[in-house]
Parts: sequence; structure tokens; C-alpha cells
Amino acid sequence: MAKIISVEDARKRLGRLVEEAAQGPVVLTRRGSRPAILVSLDKYEQLEHLANAEVARRLEDALTHIQAAVAERALPTEAVAEAIAHVRSQP
Repeated sequence: MAKIISVEDARKRLGRLVEEAAQGPVVLTRRGSRPAILVSLDKYEQLEHLANAEVARRLEDALTHIQAAVAERALPTEAVAEAIAHVRSQP
């Protein structure tokens, strides 16, 4: 379970909280909200890796779907390439 501490108290105990974050997340609160969380660098990198893997999986799924739609409709690859280039050129 995550430790919960106010931002005000965290300012006074930052060094100790960094050590505690190595053991588990430390949730920071401010006026009833939870604006931030302290986690160890290892945990952060693990979460970042998982997020990147999820993005890659979604992109792969989208590509598979697009390839199937192109094949199903027998679209010319040149037209698809032009459409992709057009979308990429948009701001």
C-alpha cells in the first residue's frame, strides 16, 4: 500500500521520502487532491517500458488493421502511400 503524505510535510522530509520511495510509492497530497507520486527510478523505468510496449502494441494492431483494409479493398499501394504522406504533412 502506498504511503500518503502532504506536500507540506514532504518538503520537510524529502530525503527520507526518497528512501521510502525505493520501498514503495509515496503519494503526495495538496488540499485534498493527489497531484504527484514519488516512485523509485527502477519503478519509473519499468512503468515507462510498459507504456512504450503498449504504444508499440497499439501501433502494430493499427498497422495490421490498415494492411487488412488495404488488401480487402484492393487499393493501390501508391494511393495508400500518398494518403499516408498527406496525413503526416498535417500539423
